[in-house]
Amino acid sequence: MIRHPTIHLPFPTVYNRIGNDVEQTVFFGAANDRMARALKPLIDSPDPDLKRVAVNATVTLRDVNFADVNKISGAPKGDRDPILARYPVEKKMPAGAGLSKTAASMNAKPDDDYFRGYVEPILTTRGKDGYACAHCHATHTLFNGTLESAKRVIDVNDPEKSLILVKPISDAESEGTLDPAKIPHGGGHRFDKGSPEYNTILNWIRGAKP
Repeated sequence: MIRHPTIHLPFPTVYNRIGNDVEQTVFFGAANDRMARALKPLIDSPDPDLKRVAVNATVTLRDVNFADVNKISGAPKGDRDPILARYPVEKKMPAGAGLSKTAASMNAKPDDDYFRGYVEPILTTRGKDGYACAHCHATHTLFNGTLESAKRVIDVNDPEKSLILVKPISDAESEGTLDPAKIPHGGGHRFDKGSPEYNTILNWIRGAKP
């Protein structure tokens, strides 16, 4: 049996959630510093695929306001600073970033009032596990349950391929694997394809009016 020389040392592993999507993962305090040091040499890797993965992972170094967790873990010591200066995490994606050029040219526009009246209640309703989509996604970079973020995960040119529909009808079985044949959903199965929830969101993407 080989024992790692530092495996016994106490280390508070603090993060908000580890899931299949990089936007779900955030490291705090000392964990953030270690992650930054691990990414630093990979960002300059001559292997283009490895470099791409490392650059995408820099989002895990971002700031997230969790008062209790921030207090317990403490602030990062600065290992991430040169990385975030080089690859800044976008606080807000431009409107329509999730739409294809073809869709944009068609002037397809999901209705904001329809979202607030019919889609938002779906995202804020607790499931059998006691959680709502908006709860688990509250700190995610890509989609956090708001109207503006929801527009990033839709495809008005091919609505049924929108992540906001594909993810909830999936499950977590292939979570954590690379390029799974089936897109996993860390939050598990939320509703079925063709269900009232699915059809409501689909109609919103297609431009239904309240």
